[in-house]
Amino acid sequence: MQLPRPSPRRRGDDLLPLINIIFLLLVFFMVAGTMTPPETFPVRPPDTEAGASADSETDLLVGPAGELAWRGERVSLDGLDERLGAEPPVRVVIRADAAVASRELMPVLARLRAAGVKRVTLITLRST
Repeated sequence: MQLPRPSPRRRGDDLLPLINIIFLLLVFFMVAGTMTPPETFPVRPPDTEAGASADSETDLLVGPAGELAWRGERVSLDGLDERLGAEPPVRVVIRADAAVASRELMPVLARLRAAGVKRVTLITLRST
């Protein structure tokens, strides 16, 4: 009696190398990507003609309603004095919303100067 010969099993493509590559890419992008802390409140800087680079050491956020955030925490103007008195930085980068008038920034700048801040940078967006 002659039995039919079973057809040879077709070996499918091995997916393990593809899965390894996908995980390696995932790990690469997780390590290479930048992680930035979330802002305390959304700030849209004003537009400007000239651009300047922002290599910030300490950010001071000024919201559209004049609210302040220092190092990720909301503070009042008096609370800013307390924080600056503890350890005044040499440089402060102000990221103010475009809706904030410059006259509203004057008390903040006066407090920074009184605290001993040597350099203040105002971040703007270059207009296109």
